[in-house]
Amino acid sequence: MNKSVSLLAVPFLATFLFACPVTPTPPSDTCAVVISSANQNTSISSATTWTNSSSACDYLVKNDFRADLAVLTIEAGTVIEFEAGVQLHIGGTIIANGSSSNRIVFRGAAETSGFWRGIKFQTSNTSNQMSFVTVKDAGSSTTQQAAIELFGSRLTLTDSLITNNKYNGLLGSQTTDLSGFARNTFTGNGLSGLQITPHQLKQLDDATNYNGDKQQPNTQPWISLTTGTLLGGDITSMVATRYRIINSFLTDGTLNIAPGTILEFNEGAFLQIGIGATLNAVGTSTNRIQFVGANGVSGFWRGIDILSNKVNHLEYSDVKFAGSSTNYQGAVRLFNGAALTISHSDFSTNKYFGIFRFNTNTILNDDLTSTFSANGSGDINTP
Repeated sequence: MNKSVSLLAVPFLATFLFACPVTPTPPSDTCAVVISSANQNTSISSATTWTNSSSACDYLVKNDFRADLAVLTIEAGTVIEFEAGVQLHIGGTIIANGSSSNRIVFRGAAETSGFWRGIKFQTSNTSNQMSFVTVKDAGSSTTQQAAIELFGSRLTLTDSLITNNKYNGLLGSQTTDLSGFARNTFTGNGLSGLQITPHQLKQLDDATNYNGDKQQPNTQPWISLTTGTLLGGDITSMVATRYRIINSFLTDGTLNIAPGTILEFNEGAFLQIGIGATLNAVGTSTNRIQFVGANGVSGFWRGIDILSNKVNHLEYSDVKFAGSSTNYQGAVRLFNGAALTISHSDFSTNKYFGIFRFNTNTILNDDLTSTFSANGSGDINTP
């Protein structure tokens, strides 16, 4: 049964709702089905479907529920509430496909950030699907740092809202597969919308709202990017949004960075373009790419290491506030045989050189349109 109201069928009600703030539907006092250890229905071993009833709440989950050995299908419009600290664990398969007018809702039994634990996928490499779902109020345990956590698992997440969670919206390990990810919204979460590794970057889309809206931003309005290496032969394109590099970001493949992208680096963090890899950071005059320290202080992050002898590009890009290590005395460092083309870029407020060439075997193509200023050791060293 569709629990939504057709606004087109009630013109006066539609006018009233759009003229006034909409109050979120509070959790229900009663639910049609109770999942509990007392009822002995907290796990499944065969295909199971949770259905949409006439109740405002369809399922109340009072104890951890495990779908490890079978497929759990959830009908459009189904509302599932979770008691304090409870987790939904997926080791098998979940198929939860709602619709734009009949969403599936996973929420706390109290509408409080951090009330229940969240959804955890553990070594679930099947075709998990979640579309037009809302996941909210999770984050009751520091051992689960996201409303949706994926370890060695695969999930196609589309057209979904992840909001009002205590920590991250979604967390993916290095072996997470987010193929098909599209048109989602992450807003009002206590940390980032996404915490992922470089492996998931090429699976992101530019129609998703990663960082929250002005009325309800994520506390950390960026994608948190944890340590990882892009494999050789991989072609990865970063969508234009704001990223926070936690530690190291390495690539042995091709890395394309979209105009308007902001890469902020934590203290001592760095980007490394490996031997045989390629960096294409090509912005525009109105949409520059930024490589900057997270706090705007000279010498905060390490910088960009280029080991590749392929044609790497920094165009309409800004590289600022680097130089955290005395062993890497340049915001951009060209190692033996490395090649770089720069154009219309700005290297400023770095602790040492703007560009450091380790030897004469490096290739720097400069069309003299780039600018250098306030670098502690100078613009470009003479190797």
